[in-house]
Amino acid sequence: MAKKTDGTEDNTPEVVTEGSEITTGAGTETELQAAASVAFVTMVRNPDVHPAPHTAQVHPEEVHNYYSGGWTVKKDEAE
Repeated sequence: MAKKTDGTEDNTPEVVTEGSEITTGAGTETELQAAASVAFVTMVRNPDVHPAPHTAQVHPEEVHNYYSGGWTVKKDEAE
């Protein structure tokens, strides 16, 4: 179960009072800019073997997780 911002894990709604500061955990502006500038990898899989979708934009750190699903790096982007 996910923790609420106050650190509790119960099923009661979290009460946020007016004027209280809520943090999103998104990081600093520099971190946000770096995340926005990631070059995603285009991956494809055989439409004769696998159901849709057949193309995906994948974060570089997640490419290895897609191999088990029949995904391969698109030829014109392969190193």
